[in-house]
Formats: sequence, structure tokens, C-alpha cells
Amino acid sequence: MRRRRVTAPTGEQWTIVRRWVPRLGDESWTRRFRRRFGRVARRTGDFADVPGGCGGDLGEAIVVFIIGIVVVALIVFVAVPLAVAVVDLLIVVVLTIAGTLGRLLFGRPWLIEAWSGDVGRASWRVAGWRASRAKIEEISTQLAAGLPLPATHRPPPATFRSPPDQPTAGDHSPR
Repeated sequence: MRRRRVTAPTGEQWTIVRRWVPRLGDESWTRRFRRRFGRVARRTGDFADVPGGCGGDLGEAIVVFIIGIVVVALIVFVAVPLAVAVVDLLIVVVLTIAGTLGRLLFGRPWLIEAWSGDVGRASWRVAGWRASRAKIEEISTQLAAGLPLPATHRPPPATFRSPPDQPTAGDHSPR
């Protein structure tokens, strides 16, 4: 996802992006991966600490036993979760590729978003890669020139039709 940053004449900083995958809230997939892996690393980091060190008084057998426990703990608490995280990352990559191909082949609209910390957020749905690139250019040009943003994508308002007027018993006026 390539970000385009534009400064409006009023000094507002705008960021314009084309979304590839659905949003994960305010968290990117790399930050999510680091958070998950960091949690595992923090939990297993305490197992490797040997308080006070192992002196020669305990004997070689105890040192080998402790090293064996540390190695097993590292395998169980680091290698296995790391393998699961790699598989999770591969699934995300495959789904991203499939989603991109699906958008390109089936003409699904891309979500173009523009936001500024001072003003807010706006979004547009644009079908086609070239059309979305042109929309990004249009938005950035208008923002840089100080013009208002193009009409944003909003779901159509709910329309309720009232029943046709029914004449009352005493009403004989033509309609």
C-alpha cells in the first residue's frame, strides 16, 4: 500500500491510500505479528535466566540437565509458536494475493481513503486499478489546490415511501 501525503494550502496534512486488505483497526499486519511474537518472547524469556549462575559445585550432570530443560523450553515455547506465526503469516499472504486477484478479475471496487488528523476521514469506492490510481491523483490534486474533496462514498439513505393519499369520505376535490 503506497501512501500519498499531500499538504493543503491551509497547512493540513492529508494521507491518501488504496486499501489492499480489510482494515485491522488501527493495527497493521506487521505490528500484529510483532505484538503476537513479542508476547511469546516475553513469556519465554524468563525461562532462560539462571539466577546466580551454576557453579562447579553442582556438577556436570546438573548443568547438562538445566541446559536440556532450557533447550526443551525454547523449542516448546519459542519454536512452535514461531512456526504457528509463520503459518499464520503465510495464510495472510495467500489471502491477500487471492483477494487482489479477485478484485482485479471480478472488478471489485478498491477502497480509497483520505484522512487528516485535523479534519477527519473520507472514503471512495472505485472499480478498477487504473481508475483507483486516477482517483488518488484527482484527490491529491484537489487537496493541494485547496479545493473541496470530491463526493465521498456513502451508503444510500433509506427511503420510505408513504402510502398514496387516500381520499377521505368527505373529500371530493380532484387530485
